[in-house]
Amino acid sequence: MKTNVPDRVFQTHESQGTIDRNPKLRAAQRSWMRATRDYRFYDDAAQEKMMREHFPDLYPLWARLPLPVMKADVWRYAVVYKYGGI
Repeated sequence: MKTNVPDRVFQTHESQGTIDRNPKLRAAQRSWMRATRDYRFYDDAAQEKMMREHFPDLYPLWARLPLPVMKADVWRYAVVYKYGGI
């Protein structure tokens, strides 16, 4: 069956533990895992590592963003820039 889900899905959230404690979030995560062949989860620490390693010039600005949602938004652009996608 053909789906419209991309071959690679990146998801981010504060932590896997936060997702595991919320049945709705866990169900949503599992649906992405089933729907794509390459599912990647980044918690806050993994976001920071990626930004530090792959975007060292941007990292200092990213690290100073005051809200986690702001960091996640910039991280999403960085993922698209690095790996492609829409």
